[in-house]
Amino acid sequence: MSAPDTYAGLNYWLKADALSLSDNDPVASWASSAVTSSVAMTQITAGKRATFKADVWNHLPIVRFDGVDDEMQSTTQIGAMVANNLFTIVAVVAPQSGSSQASMWLNDCVFGDRIGFMGMFIKAGPVAWAFNWDGNSDTAGPLTISGPLPSVVMIRHQGGNLYCSVNNGPEVSAPSGNTGSLVGVLTIGKSTSGSTDYLDADVGEVCLYNNGFSDPADRTGLFEWLRDKWVASPSIHGSSLKSLVPSRTTERSS
Repeated sequence: MSAPDTYAGLNYWLKADALSLSDNDPVASWASSAVTSSVAMTQITAGKRATFKADVWNHLPIVRFDGVDDEMQSTTQIGAMVANNLFTIVAVVAPQSGSSQASMWLNDCVFGDRIGFMGMFIKAGPVAWAFNWDGNSDTAGPLTISGPLPSVVMIRHQGGNLYCSVNNGPEVSAPSGNTGSLVGVLTIGKSTSGSTDYLDADVGEVCLYNNGFSDPADRTGLFEWLRDKWVASPSIHGSSLKSLVPSRTTERSS
């Protein structure tokens, strides 16, 4: 069990508990805590900013995306963070049951009529998918997420395959070649596949690696560290945390 920066290739690291904000403040900027990059996610339009909520999961804050118009983008191209044949995204996230298909994911518009992209989708259910464009649309999923409680979702691209797992459970996979292009930016909150697809979820932490996490022990170690930080429970795989984590329904009124 080790912190995210213990593992090789951590090139982007968003932590809600690194933000110096007060409850209900809008999040205009969210800087990376990775040693290799402190470049921030930003939102210059006040009405499209996610909301900082204090003391939500295990007495830690989260960033809340409203599912209506909240989104953030990095100022750095994806190619500065990952390779076209190797990436891992890990997110501590609690989607609402009606969440649409936007989430933490990498996107790249190659030409006006062709979209090549890779990353994580959170769709209605809620369920998680991994996606990669290598000239074809490759997907791994879906896997159920037990929202509105926090889950650790991991997607990875390594060895010509795409993988997805939730709470360190069994991975689903699909063959997938090199990502078509890496000139886009990291987006959180809005899907490029549709103007009305926005993430309705709470987000605690996001890690982006130029590392395929092929070693199951590394995947387990990272999961256990994030689980213990955000949930403080021996296991969140297949267990209920309602007594440990305030539900968004009751907490949202605060």
